[in-house]
Amino acid sequence: VNMDVNANDGWARPDADGQPLQAQMMWYDYQTSINEAPVFNMENHFALDAETLDYTTNFADNVNAMLWQGALHGLSGSNMWLWGRSDETYPEFIKTTVQYRADVMAQIGKTGLDINRLIDKVTAFREKSADAAILFSETSRSYNRQYENALYNSYRGALYSGVKTDILTESKIADLDNYSMLIIPEATHTTDAVVNEIYTFAQNGGKVLMLAEDCLKYNADGVARTDMTKVNAIKTKATVKSGSARNFTGTG
Repeated sequence: VNMDVNANDGWARPDADGQPLQAQMMWYDYQTSINEAPVFNMENHFALDAETLDYTTNFADNVNAMLWQGALHGLSGSNMWLWGRSDETYPEFIKTTVQYRADVMAQIGKTGLDINRLIDKVTAFREKSADAAILFSETSRSYNRQYENALYNSYRGALYSGVKTDILTESKIADLDNYSMLIIPEATHTTDAVVNEIYTFAQNGGKVLMLAEDCLKYNADGVARTDMTKVNAIKTKATVKSGSARNFTGTG
């Protein structure tokens, strides 16, 4: 069922210990890839709960980046989580309010006006068709702990390469023909239907990048495939890379 909006509670904290901005952008792109509808972030957190307030000049820059990149990646509405000036129930949350930061409040207003002023260009960026897709495999996510790290790093790599990329779920694998390239990020487990679609895609000239030697090796039941004919044929056409996955902070 397609909804009128894509709602979420997304946050980012661009430092070594938090969830980076690129992960928030990937979440927006994931939603719009599944459902072409505006994204509404119901709790856009600029700081984490009970976190010591950041008084460096980077804070306003980070907020600016979160709003601008959000707009370019589908964000159309946002409840910006400010926290109150006082809270008798959770007094420690007072530390996280951005209302004590005049530069941050000013940046929120300015960025909002700039996005509206340039909305035609923002819309053009959003509506540009993606040439590549990254396989989002709920099956692999259930079996392979490294899969989410590989998924994120595949997205980040495409982003920094200037390649507009959609997130293609297993349930929408029939849409693969809309793309010229498929990235398979350590998707070790998947259904036979997905393998069949990728096989046809590769045989018809589609480019495939497999980011692990054992991509597609196992079926949805976690059992190694006894017939690897189509998987091996995909590998023959594909570019296969291997290496250790990295986590969201970029450490090994």
